[in-house]
Amino acid sequence: MIRRRRPKEGGAGAGRTRQKAAPQASGQGVLEALPNLQSELKSVRTAIPEMTGGLVATTGGVVLAHDTDGLEPAGVAELTAAALNISARLAEATGQGTFLELITRGERGYIATYAAGALVVLTLFAGPDANLGLLNFEARRVGTRIAAQTEALLRQSAMDDSKRGQ
Repeated sequence: MIRRRRPKEGGAGAGRTRQKAAPQASGQGVLEALPNLQSELKSVRTAIPEMTGGLVATTGGVVLAHDTDGLEPAGVAELTAAALNISARLAEATGQGTFLELITRGERGYIATYAAGALVVLTLFAGPDANLGLLNFEARRVGTRIAAQTEALLRQSAMDDSKRGQ
């Protein structure tokens, strides 16, 4: 269960689950180059009154932008990465193809995770009365823009990380 807490100082935990199919990028060196991600989250929140928060993270669980209203963004990003990994494996194992999105419904609302390219996910939180059609429409639209902003930068970051590791 995700509990509301004050954000911790420092980075995400070391035990991240990573999606095997996509190259991984640390995300650390590209944060300054992605100033529009926060405004993309705000645009979705404006369009969907029932939205209670959201985040943009790498598939490895590194937070790139967040509007999480008291939830610990690093913890949510790590859980999103784990859910993404399982969902991607399930989609492929059942012949449904590449992961695109995951909707989870809880008694107090929805958590919706959308692929935003091969290296980034958009996760949104909404209340129980949210219009899922509108949520899907807005998230897919914004996810496409986020993918365009992040894909090249994160691929370069992943290549740089692998070169440093050799």
